[in-house]
Amino acid sequence: MHVFSVLASVQLSLPSSMRIMRGFDQVYIAAQLHFHWGTKEIPGSEHTIDHVHFPAEIHVVHYNSKYADLIEAASKADGLAVFGGFIGIGLHDNDNYEKILSALTDISKEESDTEIPGFNVRHLLPDSLDRFYRYSGSLTTPPCFQTVSWTLFNDSIRVSRRQLAALEDTLKTEHNKLLSKNFRAPQLLHGRKVLASFHAESATGKARGAPAPETQDNKIMESSGHILAIIFGVLFAVTLLVFSMYTYRQQKHYSKLKKDSKLNVVYKPAAIEKDMDQTTVTVT
Repeated sequence: MHVFSVLASVQLSLPSSMRIMRGFDQVYIAAQLHFHWGTKEIPGSEHTIDHVHFPAEIHVVHYNSKYADLIEAASKADGLAVFGGFIGIGLHDNDNYEKILSALTDISKEESDTEIPGFNVRHLLPDSLDRFYRYSGSLTTPPCFQTVSWTLFNDSIRVSRRQLAALEDTLKTEHNKLLSKNFRAPQLLHGRKVLASFHAESATGKARGAPAPETQDNKIMESSGHILAIIFGVLFAVTLLVFSMYTYRQQKHYSKLKKDSKLNVVYKPAAIEKDMDQTTVTVT
C-alpha cells in the first residue's frame, strides 16, 4: 500500500478489491482513505455527536462501481460513499494505526510518498459497525460536490496521545509550515435528514450540524415523557395541598387547647408561714 502526503491531508491508496457489497443499491469500490485533525487544543473532527468534536476523523472513500473511476464518480449524484470514524485518545497505542502513523516521518514533505506493508483496513474502523448515522452530503474539500452518501459510525476509535501527535506535528506544507487544523467546519443541513441505524435515546447524533434524527419512536418517547411529567406534577400538587391542610388543622387544634388550658388555671396568692428558724413558701 502507498501512503501519500497530499494537499491538506495524508492519504492512503486502497486496492480495488475492497468493496461495499451490502447496504446500498450499488456496489461501491474503495479508492483511498485520509484523515482530518486539529491541534492539541482544538479538536479536528468534521462531524459531531451532540455538538461534541473529536480529536480527529478518518474517511474511507468509495466510488460507485457503475462509473469508471473516482474522478468520474465524484460529480455524480450517486457517485460516492464515505465511511467516517471518530478518533479519540486512549491510554495505549493502537497497533492497527501504527503502520500508517510511523510512516509519516517518511512523507513529512508535501507530495511525497512511501510504501508500507499491507494490513486489514477494517481494523482502522470501530469494532462494531452496527451503530451508525447516514445522510446525503458533500465532499469536505473543493469542489465540495453534493454527491456523498455519508456513513458515520457512532463508536469511536482510540489511539494514544503520542500517536495523535504524529498527525498533528509531523506533516509540513509549503514554506515548511506545519499541517494542522485541516478540517471543514460543520455545515447546515438545509432540510436534509440524518438517519440512525439504532434508537438514540440520550446520545442522538448530529452530522455536520444536523439536528437529532426524528423517528416515530422518538416522538412516542417524547410524548410519554410529557405525560409522566404532568402526572408527577399533579401528584406533587395534591400531596402539598394535603400536607398544608393537615398543618393548618394541627395549628388550629393546638391553639384551642392552649386557650382552654389558660381558662382552667386559677392562681391564688401564696400563704407564708413564719417559724423561728425557717420560712416556708407554699403555693396552692
